[in-house]
Amino acid sequence: MITVPARLPIAAFLLVAAVLSGGGRAGMAEAAEAGLTFFRIGTGPTATASYALGTAISAGISKPPRSPACDAARVCGVPGLIAVAQSTESGLSAVRSMLDGDLESAIVPSDIAYWAYTGGGPFSDLFPVEDLRIIANLISFVLYIVVDADSDIDSITDLAGKRVSLGTEGSGALSTAVNVLDVYGIALDQIDESYLKPGPAADALAAGQIDAFFHIGAASDQVIKDLQREVPLRLLSIEGAELEQLYNQYPFITTAEIPEGAFGQAKPTTSISISAKWVTLARQPEDLIRKITRALWRGDTRRIYERNSPDAKFADETRGAWSIGIPLHPGAAAYYRDAGDKSRNTLETTPKDAVQSKLKSQNSDS
Repeated sequence: MITVPARLPIAAFLLVAAVLSGGGRAGMAEAAEAGLTFFRIGTGPTATASYALGTAISAGISKPPRSPACDAARVCGVPGLIAVAQSTESGLSAVRSMLDGDLESAIVPSDIAYWAYTGGGPFSDLFPVEDLRIIANLISFVLYIVVDADSDIDSITDLAGKRVSLGTEGSGALSTAVNVLDVYGIALDQIDESYLKPGPAADALAAGQIDAFFHIGAASDQVIKDLQREVPLRLLSIEGAELEQLYNQYPFITTAEIPEGAFGQAKPTTSISISAKWVTLARQPEDLIRKITRALWRGDTRRIYERNSPDAKFADETRGAWSIGIPLHPGAAAYYRDAGDKSRNTLETTPKDAVQSKLKSQNSDS
């Protein structure tokens, strides 16, 4: 599914349709002659938090010709830019589409960004995407491990021998699920695994077709909210030595606390949080990315996102340059530097150094 900004002039809309329906480079060339720049943002499936982010960002940074006037105190998108949100099957497929030239950018979980840049995890059979670059660190996603509250599954160790959906192939949910099961000593051949999208996984749990599913979503996640109306839920915690092992091993992980009753569950849940990264490739023009980054933070994206997702909060610009060891795009770096952002301490940090500095910081605090 593709989402284009509202109130797009008809001529611009027809150009968008030509590009997205297979016009490709010819459509791009025609757009350039008309003074337009297309910028496609890959997201997860339509029911996911990354799709909601992508649609808000595409609307917030776009400013096609004949757009409504904007007062001088505001940033109303990038003149001549038409950004579109385009759903993909997974973070892996979004990164592949960027490499193939079918997307200019993507919103992916930070573990997918990290594995793409380092050539690990789901990218271990491919190659490191060494020219991957960060535009912005966005909202935090939470890992939900969901079971029916009436089941006999009280902890992650109880998942052995159960029917478990791990997320779609190439997704952040899948790679995170494998990491979590691994620290609990559960191999994939010890579960009856499936690879469902979030919505179908929730439906399967409600129908009794699976016993549990892993899902990475927003702090106030609509998939889980909808499911709790059908089935009493229990969210499984990640705690103790296993949580510490995950935190120490992966630089993209932080902890998350899900309050009691947030999704109807009887007690609070400790899980892990993985931020969303807006990524692109180094070949994207520096001036364009600088303008896009400025429009992201100084324009209407926050208002649009929070209007469309009333229970959610948009990202914090002061953490916008948190890059987990992946270089910022030079255009984004220029914006953060000009804006006086003091959070860009990872600008020159390699992934290995990022892990070392995280462990060193923990040791000094203990």
